[in-house]
Amino acid sequence: MENSNLGNTNPIIMEIERQREVEMENQVYEEMDIREKKKRIDLKKKDNNNSKINKLIYYTLGVLEVLLAFRFVFKILGANTASTFVSFIYNSSNLFLKPFTGIFRMAVTEGIETKSVLEPTLIIGMAVYALIAWGIVKLIEISRNHKDSDTL
Repeated sequence: MENSNLGNTNPIIMEIERQREVEMENQVYEEMDIREKKKRIDLKKKDNNNSKINKLIYYTLGVLEVLLAFRFVFKILGANTASTFVSFIYNSSNLFLKPFTGIFRMAVTEGIETKSVLEPTLIIGMAVYALIAWGIVKLIEISRNHKDSDTL
């Protein structure tokens, strides 16, 4: 009789052990899922931070480009420098054009009432600042991708 009882309990014990193993595996998978979710959340936070930095860089570039574009239009159309707004645009944009001064000569056309000026330096400056901003954003992306690959 004892042998028959052992034979009957053996499958029950095996089933209990199998259920425990399944529960342990499920627990391990749940812990892995939690870790994976935390990693995804961390990556999203990093992406949001880098996205904010990228937006800030492009916003700053946009402000600078608008300032330089106003200067370009005012110079071409021969805007009156006695105007406060025109004077402000010229004075505030001079700082950003200093590194490019002297690359090309300005083309000046005398009109009846105004003097039109083409500043190639201005166009070069706009292109260089756009490339610098793009390069900084790409450098941030490269460093972010490098850090992400190190953590994985």
